[in-house]
Amino acid sequence: NTLATIMEVIEREPKTAGMLIEALATEVRILSRVSGEKLIPLAQEIELCRAHLRVMSLRKGAQCALEVSGADEAALVPPALLHTLIENGLTHLLPRGGRQDFELRIERRPGTTRYSLVARGARLGGDAVAAGHEGTGLRYIKARLEESFTGRWSVVGGPVPEGWETVIEIEAASVLGRSDSKVRPGAVAVPGELPA
Repeated sequence: NTLATIMEVIEREPKTAGMLIEALATEVRILSRVSGEKLIPLAQEIELCRAHLRVMSLRKGAQCALEVSGADEAALVPPALLHTLIENGLTHLLPRGGRQDFELRIERRPGTTRYSLVARGARLGGDAVAAGHEGTGLRYIKARLEESFTGRWSVVGGPVPEGWETVIEIEAASVLGRSDSKVRPGAVAVPGELPA
């Protein structure tokens, strides 16, 4: 899709096409660096997400940005985990006021790390949510979490007033099996079911 966009704008807006080629090359370089890894530092995942958002800003003609809080940049995550959530937000939400923003909040609790990504935008088709629908992106996320954190993760997602929120919780190996754990290992909630 991005290459098709470049072909469309290369004659009428060569400067924009050049910036788009440069942004795409940066994203591809990062992807090639991390794609063969089982886990990568969160700092690299955030770098990949921001590179993708630069590409999409040029493609969509809307400012796309990611705000991050609470990040331990050395924490390890599967490659393209958050990138996939951002791509889902870009695909299923429309920009508002010329912007499409994402907010990643990371909370470390005793024995658990919680990644909450809010994608801001207008939901396509209004508030209707396909209950039980599992697309390619969600299947990828579940497979990578299970590969790296077997039985110690959960994913929940659903609509929020500003767009869509997805929450991933990963339980530390040392607390696996605690009866007071809020993470249901390997659980995926029905859309709209968000943790307390």
